[in-house]
Amino acid sequence: MALLRLESRKPGWILALVVCALVFLTSCIISYTSKEPQCAPLPEEKDAPLASGTVWVWGRDRDLSKREKGNYPVKYLCTPVRITGLDRVTAIAAGAVDSFALKDDGTVWEWDGTSTDYSQPKQVSGLSRVVAIAAGDWHTLALRYDGTVWAWGSNSSGKLGYQGPSRDFAAPVAGLADVVAIAAGENHSMALRKDGTALTWGWSWTRYGLGVPKLLELGTFETDPVPKQVHGLESIVSILACSRDSLALKSDGTVWVWGVNYGGSLGDGTKEDRRTPVPVKNISSIVAISCNLALKADGTVWSWGIVPEQVAGLSDTTAIARGYDHSLALKSDGTVWAGGFNEDGQIGNGTLAALPTFIRPTQVRRLAGVRAIAAGWYHSMALQ
Repeated sequence: MALLRLESRKPGWILALVVCALVFLTSCIISYTSKEPQCAPLPEEKDAPLASGTVWVWGRDRDLSKREKGNYPVKYLCTPVRITGLDRVTAIAAGAVDSFALKDDGTVWEWDGTSTDYSQPKQVSGLSRVVAIAAGDWHTLALRYDGTVWAWGSNSSGKLGYQGPSRDFAAPVAGLADVVAIAAGENHSMALRKDGTALTWGWSWTRYGLGVPKLLELGTFETDPVPKQVHGLESIVSILACSRDSLALKSDGTVWVWGVNYGGSLGDGTKEDRRTPVPVKNISSIVAISCNLALKADGTVWSWGIVPEQVAGLSDTTAIARGYDHSLALKSDGTVWAGGFNEDGQIGNGTLAALPTFIRPTQVRRLAGVRAIAAGWYHSMALQ
């Protein structure tokens, strides 16, 4: 009888389970939607005329004043906002989450990402008469007027130019002189000398261009904090250090690459890692480079996986920048255009659209008269 009574109640039990499941799912949906990321409201700005050399930022921002269990609350700036209290800037650089500015007096300033409220720019002590800056993921380089290179930040793999712990103050990289340009990647650094030769130091995966007699087997790692010349390249006019590969632009407008060729990222038509520099296929007349990007003299932009292809919708371009999964382009009219993933607002179109927009870049809002651009992991910068 008990069995019969239990059997007779089966439909009721099923209905109860269905109701409970619906209630649970509804609560989950409500909880999820209530935690959906939202674009932060724009800060109030005075109508006073902007000083020359102002900096604008957008994308992910961390509240450094509210650290909880090693994490920081995050807000999303979906539209560019101006960094207050900072002007007369001549150059900008974006690290993984930090931002840097070079002022016309030769001083360097740094702050956390896109912070406009929580982390005001602070001057990097011990630096003066700086003429160029470069930001890697977690370390930074500065080039002084005398051709010396100074470094600070994380020293994993010896990318600061010495074997030892990381440091939060700038110090010179030993053995470097006559340097005219610098570049910083994830775990390596680069310098271009005035004779057109390049040097690298740090993680060996990205330093296959050294041409040393005994090379490591692929898949193994080695670090070398001592700058060494990249063999087989000369007449270099520009350098770039990416995550695990390096690029050099020669005076003849060709681009040369070496390092890890993940998914064909070197653009040489193969997926083979390269110990020595090889040319990117099918592009010429290049005037500027970024990671997997090149700008031609005619103002068109080219991107590559295995081989380069022209980026649709871009013309009259004067500068390019590549972040973790988004890209920026500066046009001759001073407008900025962006494409890529936008989960953190780094595209600057006023939304947090999760889908990529690589196919056709969109114009970044609120910006005009821009002179330079930079891209970090999840944030973007513009110099006006």
